[in-house]
Amino acid sequence: MAQLSFGFWISLLGKGGRGGNYEMKYWNPSLRHLFRDHRGGREALHDKFDRMRTLRNRIAHQERIFHRHLDEDFRTAVTLLRYLSSPMAERHDKHSQVPEALARKSGVLSGRAPVRL
Repeated sequence: MAQLSFGFWISLLGKGGRGGNYEMKYWNPSLRHLFRDHRGGREALHDKFDRMRTLRNRIAHQERIFHRHLDEDFRTAVTLLRYLSSPMAERHDKHSQVPEALARKSGVLSGRAPVRL
């Protein structure tokens, strides 16, 4: 499961296209059990995955992301990771440098702190 792409999950959590009705075909009988820690429906989960896909694409295309609410994006990313793979989320919690980088963001953008690569 952890190796499935964002596109896969976004499509599967979508409405289902022409008469697809993924709510009844996939969400109600099966997928809601997979995402049992998610509080909300299929549509809300779809939106979270889609926001992460957008962020991933912005980064991949080297577009600016500093105007985004990156702390919220980070929490969403970790939440989705936890839904799909708790061991990977725990590993991420232990080794991630993102919280430190986010804590330095305002100082770096204002010029008060140096950029570290």
